Amino acid sequence: MAARAAGGAVLNPSGSQSVLGQVNGARSAMHGANRRPLPRGEVIVHDNGRLTLNAGARRYEVRANGALASYHANGVTAAFRPDGRLRSLQTPGMAIRHGASGGRVIAVQRPDHTALVSTGRGSGYLERTLALGNGGLIHRTYVLHGAAWSRFFRPYQHRGLMLPAYITRAYYPAAFYTWLSYPWQTPVGYEWPWLRRPWFPAYRNYFAPAPNYSDAYLWLTDYVLAETMAAGYEDNWQPGGDASYSAAFPPDDAAGPADDELDADADTPIGAELRAAIAEELRRQIAAEDAMSNGDQDPSHVDLPGSLKPDRLFVASRTLEVRAAGQQTCELSHGDVLRLIAVPPEDPATAILSVAVSKRYDCPAGAQVTVSLQDLQEMQNDLRSQLDAGLDALRSGQGRDGLPAAPRAALTPPRAGMPGAPPAEAGVEAMLAAEQRQADQAESGLEQAAFDSRPGGP
Repeated sequence: MAARAAGGAVLNPSGSQSVLGQVNGARSAMHGANRRPLPRGEVIVHDNGRLTLNAGARRYEVRANGALASYHANGVTAAFRPDGRLRSLQTPGMAIRHGASGGRVIAVQRPDHTALVSTGRGSGYLERTLALGNGGLIHRTYVLHGAAWSRFFRPYQHRGLMLPAYITRAYYPAAFYTWLSYPWQTPVGYEWPWLRRPWFPAYRNYFAPAPNYSDAYLWLTDYVLAETMAAGYEDNWQPGGDASYSAAFPPDDAAGPADDELDADADTPIGAELRAAIAEELRRQIAAEDAMSNGDQDPSHVDLPGSLKPDRLFVASRTLEVRAAGQQTCELSHGDVLRLIAVPPEDPATAILSVAVSKRYDCPAGAQVTVSLQDLQEMQNDLRSQLDAGLDALRSGQGRDGLPAAPRAALTPPRAGMPGAPPAEAGVEAMLAAEQRQADQAESGLEQAAFDSRPGGP
């Protein structure tokens, strides 16, 4: 009936059919992709209870309870959550990633060598590399519901990787940076405008603003964290998002904790000690930009290598799947905070971090995770961009709503970080809308191809 193989047994046709009958019987009570019957094919039963099904050119990895883990065929790879929802889809021309809360990120490398990344309905960016002297410049046009703006990055080499380093939007006068460094004489009980916005109640068990602020760095910390989580809420919960995720799944539909996934069963909130540590990270960044504004420091000081030191903090700024212990994976989302442990010499393209705090269903606090340096660079870029916006908000809001007034010398107009930079490109929102439609079609095509009843598939 079966031939032994490494880690399992290959069943003969009658044995395969018998096992598939049992598995499909169990799947009939499930939901999502798990409800669809698997086609006929050769079954390999693994020692851990999992199955591999080979049906012609199609391969299915099935969890011990019958839930589909992954699908591979003709250059297409898809991964599924235990409850039957699609986690990711990789085709020859497109990469799609679904967050546990409903966000969908779509990335396409276009024939003209630009990259188009959609982070939600009506949001995302177009990336283009521009020639600049003897080097290059990365220009991203971001859009959000009709508004468009530019960000610029300087590419650099590290450990054999080409990474994009964020270029600050503005350098402020020395008096402004000096003003930031002074403690505030009277703690400020600041009333944030976002306390009445929809995203805040959704995350209030994880993040709440400090009761008062004794210096600018703590105020900027809550600004950066709030804007990061507001962006996550926009991507994950906006109207018109992915229907398969916004649809209500029955509470008992989830297959329970899966052996290949790790997630937190409750929020681990951001406390005062961690908030102070994040403020220290921002202080380092602002000190570096102060030095760069005077030409006293090379811009490469703020590249990622300068932050790859034990105990440095990173704030997740997008939905991201990472490796945890063993063969498990878990998910990070906007506002989760990580603490660097080490950069392993045997894998120079990654770093090992511990999860300091996280939200429910994300990687649990205390877990050790492996994150690529590319993803850490993007976290640092997004933090610096949010910090830029926070400095502008603090400058424009000084002297109002309880914030201390800045000296006149501190209010001298800032110097542009990229003087003469090209404007945001036109037509990006339409490109992103077309990309969303292409992703819808790819996901629809996946379902048809994966669950065609013929053994060889379509």
